[in-house]
Amino acid sequence: MIGGPKLGIGGILMSAFCILLIMRSSLIARLYEIGVYRSIGVSRREIRRIFMTEIIFTTTLSSVVGFLAAWALLQYARTSLSQVSLTHFTVWSVVIGILGLYAVNLVFGMIPIQILLWKTPSNIMKQSD
Repeated sequence: MIGGPKLGIGGILMSAFCILLIMRSSLIARLYEIGVYRSIGVSRREIRRIFMTEIIFTTTLSSVVGFLAAWALLQYARTSLSQVSLTHFTVWSVVIGILGLYAVNLVFGMIPIQILLWKTPSNIMKQSD
């Protein structure tokens, strides 16, 4: 088996690090907006929901597409090289991989938002100026 679970885990962790950087840059760009939302009384839960939606959308358009493309490429290599067994995928392993990808990306993507939401609205506004 080429790479095995280490390659898959490495890919998921790389995806998590990338989503962390994407969400951090999105947070920095929207810092004033978040400060205004918090100042007028929008709950932390609603702000988390906004960013969770963005994380899910970003994960779907980037990580999941890449995951499925890599899976399809490995399946094609497996069928075209019938004598060589590269990998063995089941439907459940693909589903668990995608769900794991979403879970890890949500956890890592929410880190910058959680750190910011610990601050008071006035501190957020002061930081955005």
